[in-house]
Amino acid sequence: MSNYNAFHGPRPASRIKATGLWKHLDKNNTPYFEGTLSPTVKVFIFKNGKKKDGSREPDYEMFFCSVVPKDEQPSEEAEADREPRRKSSTRQKVEAPYDDDDDLIF
Repeated sequence: MSNYNAFHGPRPASRIKATGLWKHLDKNNTPYFEGTLSPTVKVFIFKNGKKKDGSREPDYEMFFCSVVPKDEQPSEEAEADREPRRKSSTRQKVEAPYDDDDDLIF
């Protein structure tokens, strides 16, 4: 007996659950699904907004996003230290010698 059913896909004994998904609504009230594959990877499933009627494009698209676990996130002080700083220049600013020319009109 095969573990595959042409009408319903794989039989339950051959399925491996990856994660559960939660339904959310974006700011435009469009539903999407979110789940967690591991402490560092989230999965998002969105309806394919570029699909045209009759096209062979997929109905949904799945994306993976890396996540920094909360216990490994840097503190606010450490984040402030990470802000880009100007590179110190090895060149020194050289000022022109002071010339006391009182006869200049400007």
